[in-house]
Amino acid sequence: MATETTSGTVTDDNGNKIAGATVTCENIGTGKIVATTTSDSSGHFSFTDTVGGNYMITATKDGHTYDTTLDNEGGATSKSGLQY
Repeated sequence: MATETTSGTVTDDNGNKIAGATVTCENIGTGKIVATTTSDSSGHFSFTDTVGGNYMITATKDGHTYDTTLDNEGGATSKSGLQY
């Protein structure tokens, strides 16, 4: 089964990069969280070894939900959770 790396950046409404956000990757079909990571000092995050499918990427910190922009999905951005 082929795997991929999914990476992106967490930002606020003004485009400021958010460090230390909890970023989750949820399989939409199963509702299962398949990976969790923390954004680095530049707001960057990465999930490795994700298997092809439909996922929701969500970033939160201190009770706030932040924008996530994926590097490998044409720069798709979403605040409520990014599906790909």
